[in-house]
Amino acid sequence: MYRNIRIISLITVFAMVTTWFTASFPAYSADNNWVNDLGAGSVSTVPGSEGDVQATIYKTSNYQGAVHTNNWSSSVYWKQFSDPMYPHPLAFSCEPTGIQIGNPALAPGNEPNTTMTAANSDFIVEPSTFTPQDAKADKETDWSIDIMMSSGSKQMKATFTHGSPYAYFYFADAKPRLVFKNILPVVYIGNASSNCLAVKINNNYYGLFAPVGSNWTGIGTNTLNCNLPSGKNYFSIALLPDNSENTFNFYKQYAFAFITDTKVDWKYNESDSTVTTTFNISTTTMEGTNKDTVIALYPHQWRNNSNISHLSYTYKTIRGTMKTITGSKFTTQYKYNGILPSLPDAISSNASIRSKLQGFVDQAESKTPYIDSDDTYWAGKDFGRLGNLIPIAEQIGDTTAAQKFLNEMKSKLENFFTYTPGESKNYFYYNNNWGTLVGWLPSFGSNNELNDHHFHYGYFINGAAQIALRDPAWASDNRWGKMIKLVISDFANGNRNDLRFPFLRNFDPYAGHSWASGHAKFWDGNNQESSSEALNAYQSMILLGEAIKDTYIRDLGVYLYTTEIQAVNNYWFNLYGDVFDKSCPYNTVGMVWGSKYTHGTWWTADPIEIHGINWMPITGASLYLATDPSYIKRNLDEMWAEVNAYTGADKNPAMWQDIVCEYMALSDPAAALNKWNENGAVEDGETRAHTFHWIRNLMELGTPDLTISANTPFYAVFKKGTTRNYVAYNASDIIKSVVFSDGKVLNVAPKSMGMSNDTSTDPTPVKPTPTGVQNTPTPTNAKSSTPTSTPSITETLVIDDFNSAAQWQAKKNDLNQNVNIQGGIYNLEGEKNLHFFYNGVTNPEYFDTYLNKDISAFDYLALTIRGALGGEESTIGISLNDGSKTGTLKLRTYGNLTDSYKEILIPLSDFNINLSKATFLRIAGTGTAQTVKIDDIKLIKTGETIPPSPTKTPAILYGDLNEDLSVNMADVIILAKTFNCVKGDRKYIEANDLNTDGSINMADVVIIAKVFNTVKHME
Repeated sequence: MYRNIRIISLITVFAMVTTWFTASFPAYSADNNWVNDLGAGSVSTVPGSEGDVQATIYKTSNYQGAVHTNNWSSSVYWKQFSDPMYPHPLAFSCEPTGIQIGNPALAPGNEPNTTMTAANSDFIVEPSTFTPQDAKADKETDWSIDIMMSSGSKQMKATFTHGSPYAYFYFADAKPRLVFKNILPVVYIGNASSNCLAVKINNNYYGLFAPVGSNWTGIGTNTLNCNLPSGKNYFSIALLPDNSENTFNFYKQYAFAFITDTKVDWKYNESDSTVTTTFNISTTTMEGTNKDTVIALYPHQWRNNSNISHLSYTYKTIRGTMKTITGSKFTTQYKYNGILPSLPDAISSNASIRSKLQGFVDQAESKTPYIDSDDTYWAGKDFGRLGNLIPIAEQIGDTTAAQKFLNEMKSKLENFFTYTPGESKNYFYYNNNWGTLVGWLPSFGSNNELNDHHFHYGYFINGAAQIALRDPAWASDNRWGKMIKLVISDFANGNRNDLRFPFLRNFDPYAGHSWASGHAKFWDGNNQESSSEALNAYQSMILLGEAIKDTYIRDLGVYLYTTEIQAVNNYWFNLYGDVFDKSCPYNTVGMVWGSKYTHGTWWTADPIEIHGINWMPITGASLYLATDPSYIKRNLDEMWAEVNAYTGADKNPAMWQDIVCEYMALSDPAAALNKWNENGAVEDGETRAHTFHWIRNLMELGTPDLTISANTPFYAVFKKGTTRNYVAYNASDIIKSVVFSDGKVLNVAPKSMGMSNDTSTDPTPVKPTPTGVQNTPTPTNAKSSTPTSTPSITETLVIDDFNSAAQWQAKKNDLNQNVNIQGGIYNLEGEKNLHFFYNGVTNPEYFDTYLNKDISAFDYLALTIRGALGGEESTIGISLNDGSKTGTLKLRTYGNLTDSYKEILIPLSDFNINLSKATFLRIAGTGTAQTVKIDDIKLIKTGETIPPSPTKTPAILYGDLNEDLSVNMADVIILAKTFNCVKGDRKYIEANDLNTDGSINMADVVIIAKVFNTVKHME
């Protein structure tokens, strides 16, 4: 009889989300002791022969931590006197006599600009008693910098803050002097005895705010001297939005709250997929009691922001209208729209598509070496290409190719992550002076100018993440994890206690996007070209963080990725139509500068590259490009018009045609497939396999729907017609219940991609017969359908006789089709039979042997098979797939195994599939420490009538999936491996579908929960 020992609910086990370990970051000093504690990795502290960054850094002894390169203010560090800086709404530069200040009028045209020069600047603030020797950074906070100009003990210190209309000055043994070189200023408020003045210059209005007791000389000339009272050594200026006295008085209220610190905090709320960013400003009150300041917000900060109430004062800038608020903090909140490690497999069930995709994978597999570059950018592009190929090969069952790609990427990364004295390439060098990590070989100035580290290293982290998703132990701290995190810290250090690197080197938290130039030594300020490669770096952090259960890295990546998308949509794509000046004829720009936009690139005027540089690389994190599908068409239409004007050619260019078609597929995949030339040129980071996979999957899934979010970092929603398709990837070790914002629930098995559409509904749970209610006789073995005598065989097709170890190593069968393995241990014994050991590590463990042919002429599947101890037939499942449907049978239905070989015949009709389109045969084992040996697998035609199939043997114990006479956690794990599979899926196992509704879902979980810990006692 059945005895119910204990019943517990497993619903919460299946619904729980893993509590991720949040990394605690140690405080690192800038010394080199840590270089000996990098797990399996190592770095050099000596540069290579290609050259190092300059030794001179213009900073004071007061400056703490690593130098903040790649910022709007970075030219200060590189030069005796800086180039123009554009923190907006003001512009500044350090000149030999003082600080030049301006708000240049926008120069309209194809590429509008507000670049400041000596000719269009407004004035220079000079110290009255000395000529500065140089300009040095004295302190830098998250979006503010203090610059010191001095000569001996005499000093002038200036504070500039992104988004602040104010500039603050301190003096030692000097007083402020304002020199207006180009035109006489008009003082329209105040006089010589006033401590505060308002002046007009070049159609700009400024407030000049000195402490009480100050007075002025030089009014009416081009030089205004401020006489500060004894003991008060400070002074501020403000750019005023208009010339009214009310405005002047309003800004005067806040003029003496000097900004001393800026700090950004971020929070990713996984439950509602929001990113909340808080901007904190600390001030010191120099006069009066006010501690607040006036803050000017960029469009990406004020747009759709219900958390702020802005003032009527605005500034017109190269970034569009900046709106103002007062206070010492504000917040923004954005929706995180999710990423995927790759697009899901919505196409491989179609045999012809699968075959074509296999051909493209074979092409990629044949082109060796897969990584043929040694500099960090082009090697990175190789990593990106392989990172896209691996999941595609896995989806079609080509594990041989997938493993080759993975192995070469792993080998190259490990080579880069270790330094052997004397080697000249494939390592990282740490420069202690600047606080930076330089990959060797460098390129594009990554060594001597510290350019583009986020572009280069993002590809490295993406490659590491793809490995870690499959092998988290590889990225553990005692192996390669510390090196991976070190590389991340170079371009995206979120730990202010880590003084080895600057805080968020490349990312500007106030501008909302990254900067590429390490030095920013340009009249136009800093710049960034490929916003999409910046986003690739940040999505790679999300992938890695989730793979290794490091929520700090993951959440930092989510913050950077989500925020940069907002900036890209505003400032690269002008998606809302209110940022670019009306004189600009373009829908997009190739480069964003501090003071201008460039519809171009660093290397070419080719329109395809100008547009495409902000699309590539195309990955599972590129779906944000479909924020506005109509914009994709506008962007492409503009590009084609430019191409025709540029080349006179038609609309079938060779350059980057795959990138163009992948971008097009985000709004019109059918048109993209028609446009794509599968025999045409391939971009360096692309493959035909990935382009075809991308476009064809979008044809099946539909285009991205970014209106729906989910409570997990790896998700996407697509819409095809009126049907939504929901996708999520679960990197954890337990089933994850993904809840979408429209109420859709998707239960995703561990280490798997889940997919469903909005026409699917979870079936009503079927309540099993309670245990102990009635006695159920012990089932006897069902009558085998194997004929009692060997049938008359008229034709035989050998699928695999396991007579070639080389063939097995190549993962090919006797039909020269692929063999795909999942778990288990396999070897050929004497090239006579397959030894298959399945130990329950990843239940079920199986191998798929592909047919890809019409087998409808055959009658039986014939297995020549033996067990080890006998009884193994209860742990073996046999499945046959036709590309859209899978039939699964238990081996025990057709015969018992002993320790001697026997042939078991299974009628092909029992699989209930379309035999004319047979795709693959799966042999799967469940349970622990089981061994079977298979001498051959073949199909036979008998010319005889096949006896009817027996009635399926009932389970020995309801819910006992591994038939160990107990419903326990082993059965839960077996169910989890096929969770969310439906009949027809490759991983669907009929025995796991406890209520036989064609879907393995929460209803089956409920059934197991009801009988959990039930055991069968024989009495």
